[in-house]
Amino acid sequence: MTKYLKHMWQRMEQIFKPVTFQDNLVFDLAGYTNKSITQSELNGDGLLLAVPKHRRSLEKRLSHRFGWPEYHWKPLTPKTNLKLCKTCGHHYEFGTICGKLSRFFITLFYDFESKLL
Repeated sequence: MTKYLKHMWQRMEQIFKPVTFQDNLVFDLAGYTNKSITQSELNGDGLLLAVPKHRRSLEKRLSHRFGWPEYHWKPLTPKTNLKLCKTCGHHYEFGTICGKLSRFFITLFYDFESKLL
């Protein structure tokens, strides 16, 4: 296991090492061919990312989101941290600013900025 981690660490150092430019640096891409990579080559010095092979069905997505009543049930619960804006009357979450007022101030700022230019 330590040999694998050491090899992985060396590969990461090679990938993310700082770029230094030299005067005599020449790229020779004339002999480059786009060959297919075999699994054994990829295991030696490649990096595999975990991606799903198949799309998750709607039933599975909903069961992950809401759970099962017999096992771990995650029902929808109403928010209890909503407040009313005293200026415009819209609802917003506690600890944030009202969304309608923030949009108003953003448009006001951009109008003011465009008039200055």
